[in-house]
Amino acid sequence: MKTLQDLSRLSRFAIANRSIWVTMICLTIIGYSQSLTQVVKGRVLDAQTTYSLRGANVFIQGTKPMIRTTSDMDGYFRLEEVPLGRCDVAVCLF
Repeated sequence: MKTLQDLSRLSRFAIANRSIWVTMICLTIIGYSQSLTQVVKGRVLDAQTTYSLRGANVFIQGTKPMIRTTSDMDGYFRLEEVPLGRCDVAVCLF
């Protein structure tokens, strides 16, 4: 016959075992819910003069919704949350 102390020990073990499983399941769900993205940054320069081009529209082709930004006063841009992998970057200046 099991004593009260043995039952208490078994109960604590069962609770700890369930806690471990719940934690592992939560971490798995959190890991899969986060999409893998990258940051693309650079500078837009004129090919002939190498002057920086401010106000150039920079975007990733083939993304929906479109990921785009505008270059700053020194021609620098930063695109965030770009899907992981190779991508085509396009620049348009009006």
